[in-house]
Amino acid sequence: MHYKKFDKIEVGAITEIIEDGGQFKILQITDVRKIPLEKVSNPIKHRILARKTGKMLQEKVDEMKKENNIKVEIIAEEEEIIEEDESE
Repeated sequence: MHYKKFDKIEVGAITEIIEDGGQFKILQITDVRKIPLEKVSNPIKHRILARKTGKMLQEKVDEMKKENNIKVEIIAEEEEIIEEDESE
């Protein structure tokens, strides 16, 4: 996760409170390094795809539950799917 507000923060600095998906975080900068885009583009693509797929799946599940009065249980969380993709 990259926030432009971190670009000028030095190592050792502590961020303001950051809201991230319903969670609140405070971070301390411990290291600054630049990573070439080609090294991180595949994991980024997999995360985006997993999020989109998860959203579409949830929408379909909600639709099925309404139309058919059924219970649907998702047995893998988004993070588990992403971790499996990254380990391959």
